[in-house]
This record gives sequence, structure tokens and C-alpha cells, in this order.
Amino acid sequence: MDDSETPLSVPETGSSGPVEAMQRLLDELASHIERIEASARAGLHGPLPRLITANEATTRRIMEEIGTLLHAVGAAGEPPDVVDRVRDLALARIAAWSGTSPVFYQVRNTRRDDFNNFEIMVRLLENRHAGGDTSAQILDHYYLNMETCSSFRRRFPRIVRLLADETAHRTAISRPVRILNLHTSACYELELLARNRSFVESVQITCLDRDPAALRRNRQRLERYGTRLRFIKADAREYVAAPNRLEAPYDLIYTLVLFDQVDDEQTAKMIADCRGQLAPGGLLLFGNYAPTMPVAERAIIGWLMDWEIRCRSMQAWREIFAQTWGNPACVRFELDETHTSQLVLAELP
Repeated sequence: MDDSETPLSVPETGSSGPVEAMQRLLDELASHIERIEASARAGLHGPLPRLITANEATTRRIMEEIGTLLHAVGAAGEPPDVVDRVRDLALARIAAWSGTSPVFYQVRNTRRDDFNNFEIMVRLLENRHAGGDTSAQILDHYYLNMETCSSFRRRFPRIVRLLADETAHRTAISRPVRILNLHTSACYELELLARNRSFVESVQITCLDRDPAALRRNRQRLERYGTRLRFIKADAREYVAAPNRLEAPYDLIYTLVLFDQVDDEQTAKMIADCRGQLAPGGLLLFGNYAPTMPVAERAIIGWLMDWEIRCRSMQAWREIFAQTWGNPACVRFELDETHTSQLVLAELP
């Protein structure tokens, strides 16, 4: 069985209410899951992972239609009871199918004031599937390969390149090059950079995180840096706000995910505080999702996974830096190939 056997029909959602339209999509997804399960039991089309990959286009199409309907219902000003019924219907069934999916359940159960979860970050970065029952594996494959997640993974080689280039450029001026990582995440970028001996010998890096377990595991993984890398249990918002820090100012401040997850007020304050922690000519570098992030995925992440991703346009960032640094011209951007995500770079004069 492959996707050529399943016609890519789009339901006529306009001919009935959104609750009925959602029910049809969920029934179609149920049938799709059952067909893959039946093929797996029969053993006629290869192992389950191969079946899931062969049918991923149909899974993606149905899930995107579910997300698009969720978005449309939320944006169309439907009565609150209709919105709740559509959302609860989708959540109940998708949560049941995702019963053994760590991606779905860890995201839903992570505290909203936790910027990320170490296990989730590692799973997303490594595109690591977890096993579990068939429906969970099918949906896990979708979650891990959403454009949002693929774009997140693409940030890492780009930020590795920028950190290496900026460090090499500054080594002749400042040695060691002082770097502040606002939130450790999985420290995957530093693991990649550990292979660059010149980089390791040129830097002194401070990594912040509120999770002591994440700090401990990253310290064990990054022993190659020795005393050039230190970990501090701290909230980045409080750390950069601390006045009159005794240490020398930083040459580079960066984060991969933090500004995806903090609101506008906190973002503006952190941008202003980071300015005060940078040396002249210092660089602030971070990742952020763009408003062109697919609306269907935003709805699935927001409505079903209960996680709001903060997407900001280039113009929005220019306005933030105009307010906090007094200079919107200091900002430049690097978009990924699908324009879903961007790196924001701001250099202090």
C-alpha cells in the first residue's frame, strides 16, 4: 500500500458546519490509520516505519486540513461553543491516537513558563521516533517532520556557521571571545562546534538554564571545552537584567529558541538588557519563527498542543530595536529556504 492508492480528496467543508467537517476529517484519519495497521499486520508491504514513510503524504494532507479547519474556525468569529466543540473533538481523538507519543504529550505537559524541555529538544533535533502503538508512530512521524520542526533543525548548522565565523573574526581583537548562551536547550550547536579546535581554544562560554538536569547532562556531553565552558542555573531574563556585572562584557550573546516563546513585553526588555551586556561591536544573535510559518501547523501546535509560538516579522523586530537600542538599522536577517524561520542579528556600534 502507498499514497497512490489513497485519493487526495478535499472535503467540502462549506456545505456543512465546522463540527461535521471536523468529524469527517477525523473519520478519514481513522480509516487511514486502520489501513496502515492492517498492512503492518499482514506484513505484505514491509516493516511499519517503511509503511509510515510511504503514506506520509496522506497523513500530512489530512493533518493539514485539520489544522486549517481549526485555524479557520478560530479566525472566523464562530460562536465560542462551536469553537470549543471543534477543538475538543479534534483534541480528544488526536490525543487518543497519540497516546504513546512523547512529542505530543511532553509538549502538552511542559509548563508554559518552561522555555523548552531537554528531552523534547533532543527528540526534535535527532528526529527520533519513540515507538509505541501504530497510531502514535504515524502521528509522531508527522509531528517530527512538520515544517516547523524541520525549520527548527535547520537553524543549527546556520548558527554554528555564524558563531564560528564571528569568533574567528573577533579572535584578533578579543581573546578569549566571551559568549553568553541565554538558554542551553540541548547545546547541540556547541557539540558541533566542539569539533572545531580553533573555536574551542578561542572562546569562554557561559550557558544559562533553569533546569539543573539539563545543565548536568550538557556539562557531561561537552567536557572537551574544559574550563572554557561554564554552566549557571539562572533565568536568562533575570541574568541579563542584573546591573553592574563584575565580568567583562560579552562579545556574542545568542539563543536558538528563547524568543519563540516569550511575549512581546518580556522580549523588548530582554533585548534592551542584552544591549547592556554587550561589549562595543558585540553581536546579539537569535532564532525566531516568521509569520509565514504554516497556519495549519500553528493551529495544531497552538490549539491541540496548547503551545503558543511567537512569530515576528522583520518589521516587528526593527520596531523593537528602534525602541530598545534606538537603531533599527543595526538589525539584519537570515531567512531559511522556506522563509518559515529566520536568524536575527543585531550589532552594537
